[in-house]
Amino acid sequence: MPLDKELDPSSQYCIGPAASLQWADGGRTPEYSSGPCTPLNSNRVMTLTNFFLGMNLQEFGESLAKRCLCKGFPTVRAAGCRPPSYGTPSSHKSVLESAMNILPAVSSHPNLVKTSTPVLLHPDLHMGNIFTTEESKDTISITGIIDWHSISIAPKFLQARWPVFLEPLDSYTPGLIEKPEPLSGLEEMDAADRAVAKVTYEQNYLAKAYEVCTGAFNTHLHTALLVPSALKEIYIRCGETSVDGIFPLRSCLAELYKYWSDLRFMEPCPIHFTESELSQYEEELAKYEEWNDLQVLVKRALDTDSEGWISPVFDWNEKKNQHVELYQMFAKKMLAENKTIDEIKQMWPFPISS
Repeated sequence: MPLDKELDPSSQYCIGPAASLQWADGGRTPEYSSGPCTPLNSNRVMTLTNFFLGMNLQEFGESLAKRCLCKGFPTVRAAGCRPPSYGTPSSHKSVLESAMNILPAVSSHPNLVKTSTPVLLHPDLHMGNIFTTEESKDTISITGIIDWHSISIAPKFLQARWPVFLEPLDSYTPGLIEKPEPLSGLEEMDAADRAVAKVTYEQNYLAKAYEVCTGAFNTHLHTALLVPSALKEIYIRCGETSVDGIFPLRSCLAELYKYWSDLRFMEPCPIHFTESELSQYEEELAKYEEWNDLQVLVKRALDTDSEGWISPVFDWNEKKNQHVELYQMFAKKMLAENKTIDEIKQMWPFPISS
């Protein structure tokens, strides 16, 4: 779809279907839309204004859910260790259908509507993809950014995020006044807990600096950053069940149900959880959070991603040794809690040879 002449006078660019894993169909032609959104004007020229007017959040979320239904549910995870409460083909279908039932109401929420302006995002801005040059002793300039193959245009509330290297950890409290809690009690911690506390504090301190600057100089972005995760997560998790299992999406639905009134929805919640189901969810949530916290912490400590990619600015052998040391500290702690070696390896995000 061509861009408006005001945006692209030389007609060098256009907007095509989304190319990310969430939308990929493996060469098939399932009955869902992968974009771009059809503008409301008749000549099909894309401007930012008619892109926004033509965007339908309900259709956006439903297309993600339909894509996962079309792809099916693998019984074996393609990469990484298998998360708890991974699910079955039947539960996969059921949770996606529940998501599609609640999407019409969620899509009309004012917090989402006012932060739905479409924006372009490079989702992989880590240090290895940013080229710089040292012009003088005190000046470093960015000369280039690579790996644009995953760029996308989507609602601002989905695109607004901390850069990968500034993203806060789970204990982070958003807001322009709240500071990260200072480190305390390190003397009473063992080596593993002490390392976790230091990494958490340092990362959250950097994230707070980024948030304060964003709030001061880009209020629209800061507003989008603070959209409650319970509202926006459904537009992420609907597209990930065939890779990450059903629990992240089921967790999103359970949180929406629990806090439906607090989120100021006017109509009744279209889905329902029994007390027994919520109790089971809380038990599964604790196990999943333990698993997920470990994945996040290890990747941050090793400066890597889910695939184990290491930037060339780091020493590969040093990172391998660091990986082994981290695993040994974790294994020692888990063995003391009566976990087996097999259970420990299943939790660890990367392969361990011995």
